[in-house]
Amino acid sequence: MRDPGVKRLRRFWSRARYARRGRRHRAEDSWEHNATRVAEVLAPYIRRHAIRLLILAGDVRAPKCLDEHLPARPDTQHGGTGRQRRSVPTSADLRASAGPRTPRPVELRRPANRCTLVRSRVVPAAEPHRGTAVSATTPTHPRVVPRWRAPTAAVRTSPATWRTLRREPRPAAIGTPVRRLPGDGASAVVVAVLAGINVVQHVLAPAWWWFAPAAAGALLVWARLTGLGWAQLGLGRDRWRSGAYWGLGASLVVAAAYLIGVLLPGSRSAFLDTRYHLPVSGALLSALVIIPIGTVLLEEIAFRSVLWAALARHTRGWRVLATTSVAFGLWHILPSLHLAAANPGVSAVLGGGGRPLVVVATVAFTALGGAVAGELRRRSGSVLASAGMHWATNSLGVLFGLVAWRLAG
Repeated sequence: MRDPGVKRLRRFWSRARYARRGRRHRAEDSWEHNATRVAEVLAPYIRRHAIRLLILAGDVRAPKCLDEHLPARPDTQHGGTGRQRRSVPTSADLRASAGPRTPRPVELRRPANRCTLVRSRVVPAAEPHRGTAVSATTPTHPRVVPRWRAPTAAVRTSPATWRTLRREPRPAAIGTPVRRLPGDGASAVVVAVLAGINVVQHVLAPAWWWFAPAAAGALLVWARLTGLGWAQLGLGRDRWRSGAYWGLGASLVVAAAYLIGVLLPGSRSAFLDTRYHLPVSGALLSALVIIPIGTVLLEEIAFRSVLWAALARHTRGWRVLATTSVAFGLWHILPSLHLAAANPGVSAVLGGGGRPLVVVATVAFTALGGAVAGELRRRSGSVLASAGMHWATNSLGVLFGLVAWRLAG
């Protein structure tokens, strides 16, 4: 109902500017003219339906002009001097009349979707909104943080502790979900299964081409049956690109480090491993087929996917990283028993420490590598990043070992 001139004035001219140039009176004349036209349209409805409340929106002066032309002068939210007009109570008046609110304890409720505890900063209080999971353990007011991408509830559990519940979509389980175990119980089951797989792999020595894929598939099926989603396992499609980028960058760093190590005579002996003193075809088969399927696939699914996701249900991020790294180091105890005999360079570095020192050094080194791989998995949100670094560490070690044997003559 506004004239185009009024719209242009409100858009391009401030109140002070067009007041100085004499355009203020033009705007008021336009409001007066528009108010007359609007009042002519509203008057029949006011008389016919006996309207007593009319809510007007717009500039505060325009409704005042309209109010002067209304025949029955209904109650308005903008106020005025009409005889039939009464003030509309505001939200502050309603809160004041209701009196002080008594704090009520809020019970811990499980929302429709699974929640993950994450760290967050202190946020101001706001009113709860629909679709927000709120929980508290003390009789205090919950504080809710509106989140644009997903509803978020911030809960004050103590004067110095703040936690944020970030709602995540419930992963679709395959088949009938098994009875949910406590968080610690599920993680303990995964650790026990991994210990059994390690013993079977190095004592019974089954064929790598079927045992590693079968063990990795069984771990994934167990994780899915317990309710873990693909995103929680680090296998979500939306993180594939990020994982590929991080994995490629880690592989280039490892390749540069190996190149420097092979070219320097002092560190070249570390690459002279008799297990990989192979012809070119055998080295390529080991680097491109055996290691990716028999080693990287199983270990990444076991530690950076299933065990990581099981621990993340009930443990903080740094504890998940530390636990998976230590477990990854202990996983290499059995393979390290024959490392001193297979690698003369390692034996020369460790001196006469014997097998115990070799085992301790191998566990420490692989635990450190597991920490780096876990950090890549955490930053990228995908197992592809840690798998890329893992493949580069093992496979490129074989290829650069082949070069080291050729340089050593």
